[in-house]
Amino acid sequence: MGAVVITVAGEIDASNAAWLREIIKLATTQIIATVEIDLVDVTLLSRSGLEVLIEARDTMDGRFAVIAASSTVRRVLGFMELLGGFGLGHESQS
Repeated sequence: MGAVVITVAGEIDASNAAWLREIIKLATTQIIATVEIDLVDVTLLSRSGLEVLIEARDTMDGRFAVIAASSTVRRVLGFMELLGGFGLGHESQS
């Protein structure tokens, strides 16, 4: 079993959070070990997008990982004190 990588660019907000949720759910139906999400090109992460990430992390029993994040995403996660919860720590990655 391997991993599927989902790469997201641009904005994650109420207009497309449901789409991202469905993509993650679709990936979990495959025979894979983990779903990895690359957010390095994300320019906006709204509450709706944050909720999708938290839901995936909390429901996938350790099979969900944020592998890269833009400074925008890191700011949002840092403000919410969630960097460590997504395995991003405090190191800079943009």
